[in-house]
Amino acid sequence: YMGQISTLDLSMGTLTDKGGSLLLEKLPTYPNVKTLDVHYHYLTDEMMKKLENLPIAVDVSEQNEAEEYRGEIWMNAMLTE
Repeated sequence: YMGQISTLDLSMGTLTDKGGSLLLEKLPTYPNVKTLDVHYHYLTDEMMKKLENLPIAVDVSEQNEAEEYRGEIWMNAMLTE
């Protein structure tokens, strides 16, 4: 389906730099994707800038920071059940 979409919406989740790196690697192979929406994410400032430099419209608003509790890292999606 990736060859059929123009907007890739991965917003309101727990996207980290690992996922951001995959997007940087793979998105250029899909010239049909014109918009990337990842608002509400856990990306670093550096990764946000890299994604914004893609030759498409990118929304990287609503940056969040993971929380640590008892030695575990917690990231919450914006919407849950």
